[in-house]
Amino acid sequence: MTSILSIATSGMTAATRRLEVSARNVANVSRNSPSHVRSYDPNAPYADSRGMVASPNVDLADEVVQQMVAQYTFAANAKVVNVYAQMMKSLLDIKT
Repeated sequence: MTSILSIATSGMTAATRRLEVSARNVANVSRNSPSHVRSYDPNAPYADSRGMVASPNVDLADEVVQQMVAQYTFAANAKVVNVYAQMMKSLLDIKT
Protein backbone atom coordinates (compact mmCIF):
# COMPACT_ATOMS: atom_id res chain seq x y z
CA MET A 1 0.00 0.00 0.00
CA THR A 2 2.81 2.45 0.66
CA SER A 3 3.91 2.17 -2.96
CA ILE A 4 0.56 3.74 -3.91
CA LEU A 5 1.27 6.68 -1.64
CA SER A 6 4.83 6.92 -2.92
CA ILE A 7 3.70 7.01 -6.55
CA ALA A 8 1.03 9.63 -5.83
CA THR A 9 3.40 11.92 -3.94
CA SER A 10 5.97 11.51 -6.72
CA GLY A 11 3.31 12.57 -9.22
CA MET A 12 2.47 15.61 -7.09
CA THR A 13 6.15 16.55 -6.96
CA ALA A 14 6.46 16.20 -10.74
CA ALA A 15 3.37 18.39 -11.24
CA THR A 16 4.85 21.01 -8.92
CA ARG A 17 8.11 21.04 -10.88
CA ARG A 18 6.22 21.31 -14.19
CA LEU A 19 4.34 24.32 -12.86
CA GLU A 20 7.55 25.94 -11.55
CA VAL A 21 9.32 25.56 -14.91
CA SER A 22 6.36 26.94 -16.83
CA ALA A 23 5.95 29.87 -14.45
CA ARG A 24 9.65 30.72 -14.77
CA ASN A 25 9.41 30.56 -18.56
CA VAL A 26 6.49 33.00 -18.52
CA ALA A 27 8.13 35.29 -15.96
CA ASN A 28 11.37 35.44 -17.93
CA VAL A 29 9.84 35.82 -21.38
CA SER A 30 11.14 39.38 -21.69
CA ARG A 31 14.27 39.15 -19.55
CA ASN A 32 17.89 39.06 -20.67
CA SER A 33 17.35 36.20 -23.09
CA PRO A 34 16.37 37.09 -26.66
CA SER A 35 12.65 37.02 -27.35
CA HIS A 36 13.22 34.78 -30.35
CA VAL A 37 15.51 32.07 -31.63
CA ARG A 38 16.64 31.57 -35.20
CA SER A 39 15.33 28.48 -36.93
CA TYR A 40 15.51 27.13 -40.45
CA ASP A 41 12.26 27.29 -42.44
CA PRO A 42 12.96 28.26 -46.06
CA ASN A 43 9.27 27.89 -47.05
CA ALA A 44 8.12 30.59 -44.63
CA PRO A 45 7.10 33.79 -46.43
CA TYR A 46 9.10 35.89 -43.97
CA ALA A 47 12.32 33.84 -44.20
CA ASP A 48 15.52 35.68 -45.02
CA SER A 49 17.78 34.78 -47.94
CA ARG A 50 19.30 31.86 -45.98
CA GLY A 51 15.89 30.43 -45.03
CA MET A 52 16.15 31.54 -41.41
CA VAL A 53 13.15 32.83 -39.47
CA ALA A 54 12.71 34.26 -35.98
CA SER A 55 10.70 31.83 -33.84
CA PRO A 56 9.35 32.79 -30.42
CA ASN A 57 11.60 31.81 -27.52
CA VAL A 58 8.60 31.00 -25.29
CA ASP A 59 5.22 29.88 -26.60
CA LEU A 60 2.76 31.39 -24.12
CA ALA A 61 -0.11 29.21 -25.33
CA ASP A 62 1.96 26.10 -24.67
CA GLU A 63 2.89 27.41 -21.23
CA VAL A 64 -0.79 27.84 -20.36
CA VAL A 65 -1.41 24.25 -21.41
CA GLN A 66 1.56 23.08 -19.33
CA GLN A 67 0.20 24.91 -16.29
CA MET A 68 -3.25 23.37 -16.76
CA VAL A 69 -1.75 19.90 -17.11
CA ALA A 70 0.25 20.48 -13.93
CA GLN A 71 -2.90 21.56 -12.09
CA TYR A 72 -4.91 18.51 -13.18
CA THR A 73 -2.02 16.13 -12.52
CA PHE A 74 -1.54 17.50 -9.03
CA ALA A 75 -5.28 17.30 -8.29
CA ALA A 76 -5.53 13.72 -9.54
CA ASN A 77 -2.60 12.60 -7.42
CA ALA A 78 -3.95 14.47 -4.41
CA LYS A 79 -7.21 12.55 -4.85
CA VAL A 80 -5.24 9.30 -4.81
CA VAL A 81 -3.63 10.35 -1.51
CA ASN A 82 -7.07 11.19 -0.05
CA VAL A 83 -8.54 7.85 -1.15
CA TYR A 84 -5.50 6.06 0.28
CA ALA A 85 -6.02 7.82 3.62
CA GLN A 86 -9.71 6.87 3.61
CA MET A 87 -8.85 3.25 2.85
CA MET A 88 -6.32 3.14 5.66
CA LYS A 89 -8.86 4.63 8.07
CA SER A 90 -11.43 2.04 7.01
CA LEU A 91 -8.93 -0.76 7.50
CA LEU A 92 -8.03 0.51 10.96
CA ASP A 93 -11.72 0.84 11.85
CA ILE A 94 -12.30 -2.80 10.80
CA LYS A 95 -9.37 -4.05 12.91
CA THR A 96 -10.59 -2.33 16.09
